[in-house]
This record gives sequence, C-alpha cells and structure tokens, in this order.
Amino acid sequence: MFRFFSVLDLFAGSGSLGIEAISRGANKVTFVESSYNSTKVLRKNIDRLRFLEEYRIVKKNVLTFLRQNKEPYDLIFADPPYRWNHYYELLPLVFLPENLSNYGIFVLESERTHEIEWETNVYEVLRQKKYDRSLITFFGRKGGE
Repeated sequence: MFRFFSVLDLFAGSGSLGIEAISRGANKVTFVESSYNSTKVLRKNIDRLRFLEEYRIVKKNVLTFLRQNKEPYDLIFADPPYRWNHYYELLPLVFLPENLSNYGIFVLESERTHEIEWETNVYEVLRQKKYDRSLITFFGRKGGE
C-alpha cells in the first residue's frame, strides 16, 4: 500500500478529506480554508480527535495559497463549492512542482456538469467517476504508477 506522507486539503470545510487522510496514515496534512466559520469547525473537529500527526490550518484563499506555497505535497484534495468556476486557474497552480510532488496525485471534486479534461505535457486525467451531482477526477503524472 502506498502511503502518502504529505496531504493538502484545499477548500477544507469541516476537514473530512484531510482527517480521513490522517486516519489512513498521512504524516502531515495542511488544511486550506478561507471561511472563518469553517476554520472554527475544522479546528474543533481536529481537537476532538486529538491527532498526534502534524497538521496545520491555513485561513487563506486557495488560489493565493497555491501561488505562495513552496512545499510539494504527495496528495492534494480539492472540493470547491458547487458553481465555483475557477478550475482553469486552479489546475495550473496545483501542477506546479512547488505544490504537487514529482509523483503526487491530485483529486478534484466538481459539479457533474463541469467535465474536467484538462491535461498538461506532464499530468493527465487518470480516472473520472460520476456520482449524483459530483464528478471526481484523479490526475497523475503521465507514465506514472
């Protein structure tokens, strides 16, 4: 089983994706959320679980965080609000080497109507899964395992 050492949870909300990553062996999780109320809920959720793993909560706009970040992550989750329409701004930032590690995986949840087929010369869509209102897209390095 591949173990993701560092995880980035963008649009963290209550932190469910990052918290799940911690429970499955992530060493370090960074939660990025711009809403004050959501960060309060997130902090309560994490404090209640009493994790020993390293984590941090960043109250910042996701795009701003990605532009300023210099620490690559092995797994990045993004679950933006429905009707959010900045995917073509988000994707190039996620794929920068200072954000996604060399063989990192990016998992994007979008509204089902947003067919995400964006690829670069390095990253590609590995898989897409449709659910009720959601589309989950997995991106990875071309030729990677």
